[in-house]
Amino acid sequence: MKKSTWWIVGVVVVVVIILVISGTTRSTETGPIKIGMITPLSGNVVALGELMKQVTDIAVSEVNDAGGVNGRPLSILYEDDQCTPAKSVSAVQKLIDIDKVKIVIGSSCSGSVLSVLPITDKDKVFLISGSATSPALNNKSQMFVRTIANDDTEGLVLAEMAISKGWKKIGFLQENSDYALGLYNAFTKNYPESVGTIIHEEYPESTTDFRSVLTKIRAAKPDALFIAPQSPATSQRILTNLAQLKWVVPLMADHVVSGAWTIKHILKHNMTLCIFCAMDW
Repeated sequence: MKKSTWWIVGVVVVVVIILVISGTTRSTETGPIKIGMITPLSGNVVALGELMKQVTDIAVSEVNDAGGVNGRPLSILYEDDQCTPAKSVSAVQKLIDIDKVKIVIGSSCSGSVLSVLPITDKDKVFLISGSATSPALNNKSQMFVRTIANDDTEGLVLAEMAISKGWKKIGFLQENSDYALGLYNAFTKNYPESVGTIIHEEYPESTTDFRSVLTKIRAAKPDALFIAPQSPATSQRILTNLAQLKWVVPLMADHVVSGAWTIKHILKHNMTLCIFCAMDW
């Protein structure tokens, strides 16, 4: 199994441990143990949701094939939230009120997790995420845990890399989302004005053509370009537009910008450098 999928399996393992410790699997109870999962199974971030579902299915199958938890099989109830807070709230309310789950995995995006936490807290439902990285979630609730480092760590590593390269001017293209904003704030905190200048441009999630904003950043002549999209689909559009503009510039990126397509695209268009120093390959 690829390293980049182990964190998803880790979520399921943590859930199993919680079930055993919490006494959810008392011998007097029978039937499947229901666990809710909120993830984007459609929309702009569907690639992440599909990966999470596939690997979760594999992990749950392995647990069930080994006898389940105290003899009871796990049953995952999936809800599609498209990584949007409103849909995430509806999804978690359905899982709690109708399906009566006591543990929810998700959501995949920080903004959605921040939106559902008040609900899960109120109903004493344990929430666990393997991909929500916003620092705003730090110490947010005793009923919430995540199995991934937050943006403070990623921003620090990327800032240190930029400084080590001697880059004095960074173009920063950031999606208007809690995740990307958290990463931007973490990067700027560790790349102060005394070190260099940041040319910051923010775009809405609905953006499909980035040539105009990229041209604007290019005019400032940055030493490197940092792209912080919310989804793999958006990262592909940005890289495609970079190639169309024939702009050859060192790239930094968040962990969303990954996969074979990205590598093939960079090689095909002879992009100078791509630094994914905070990414788990």
